[in-house]
Amino acid sequence: MTDPYVPVARLTTANTLLTTLETSLATIDDDSDAILADATSAIASAATAAASVKQFNFNLMLGGA
Repeated sequence: MTDPYVPVARLTTANTLLTTLETSLATIDDDSDAILADATSAIASAATAAASVKQFNFNLMLGGA
């Protein structure tokens, strides 16, 4: 006869694994939000720098810096 507690143990193990997976996915999501925020900030900084260079080049074209 089969042990009636084996399926319960398997379900408990599966539940533990799913909980661990859920926690890992939440951590990855938090990390990706931080990465996206950093990338957005870097793009904004690059756009500001490009505008500064464009203004500097325009000023040089007018004969001054």
